[in-house]
Amino acid sequence: CKMGKLLFAHDQYDVAGLRFDRGRRILEGVRWIGDTQEIHFLDKAAAQEHAALQQAVGKGTLWLADESRDTSKKLYMLESGDLAPRYFLYHRKERRLEPLYLLLPQITNAATASVKKISYAARDGYEVSGYLTLPVGRNPKNLPTVVYPHGGPWSRDFDTFDRMAQFLANAGFAVFQMNFRGSTGLGSAHATSGYRQLGERIQNDITDGVKWITQQGIADPNRIAIYGASH
Repeated sequence: CKMGKLLFAHDQYDVAGLRFDRGRRILEGVRWIGDTQEIHFLDKAAAQEHAALQQAVGKGTLWLADESRDTSKKLYMLESGDLAPRYFLYHRKERRLEPLYLLLPQITNAATASVKKISYAARDGYEVSGYLTLPVGRNPKNLPTVVYPHGGPWSRDFDTFDRMAQFLANAGFAVFQMNFRGSTGLGSAHATSGYRQLGERIQNDITDGVKWITQQGIADPNRIAIYGASH
């Protein structure tokens, strides 16, 4: 087996998927997820179409959810950490984007909490990144805090609409998520650094994150809980 030409590589993030045009039978681009989804387009027409759609919808990340067999219609989802998902149908021939529905119509933009990227050093100096969701209208000091690690541990968090994080923030909690060692999508070195470390360095990354958020004055050290599933 001989490797072909390298089409794309990212120095920090893993490839998350490929985008094909089934009608033209070409590879349109390569997806990866940093804080949000990014696409490295290999096809100029596909890049122009996506850029026009993103400009039309404005804020948020536009995900291709599905498409018709002949690719004449495409279903897109728009969302971000503080924007509840909404769906659009794109009619390619007419270049018309049709709003379809809100996935969570009871949730308004005014009610959603902002999501902030953070990073901190674990006890051995290892850099750990994560996200902090803060309740709307509250001074971000001495807040009751829920530590909310992702499952897996072979998974990861990124800037996407997290219903549980928003639910807890709406109830007045700060919500702390971190991509501890072993989290995927952040390069092979970060993933393999968590091998055989489920009860050791992975747990230390979580504990050291709690120390960090307490030292920042955000979390009340007497009102911290941990919540999650899977790992």
